[in-house]
Amino acid sequence: MYRSLRKKGWDYGQTATYMITICTNYKQPFFGRIENGEVVLSKAGLIAKQRWEAAPSIYPNVAIGAFIIMPDHVHLIVYFERVLHPKDSGTGKFGPQSMTLGRVIAGYKASVTSRVKPFNPRFKWQERYDDQILRSESAIQRAANYIHNNPKNVI
Repeated sequence: MYRSLRKKGWDYGQTATYMITICTNYKQPFFGRIENGEVVLSKAGLIAKQRWEAAPSIYPNVAIGAFIIMPDHVHLIVYFERVLHPKDSGTGKFGPQSMTLGRVIAGYKASVTSRVKPFNPRFKWQERYDDQILRSESAIQRAANYIHNNPKNVI
């Protein structure tokens, strides 16, 4: 049975900061390899990096923080700002689906997939992703440190 990984009762359309982890299907290393504690990106990895860097131009309510493309997953810090739909009364209604964190992540995954599949038809993401709500500057800093050190911690 499907069990949601999202925090129960949390509005993913509200202004918040998140650490997102998205894995490739079966953790296959489509995005590159680790050499001497550094990530060496493949063509697919370069595409994943470029598409994330483009996210703020596609989603004006998103700013990107620390991120890393690892061989088999990506870690992203996302600053997400609620955008009130013109039909909202300003009372904090959820708004259209396109204005949620889930929509941003789905769009990113689709964008990478559509560019990688032509030269690697086996490429696929895991269906879900993990999110952590970062509620303080110290939590953001810990997540950024984890992201920065991630390649060095791969055995």
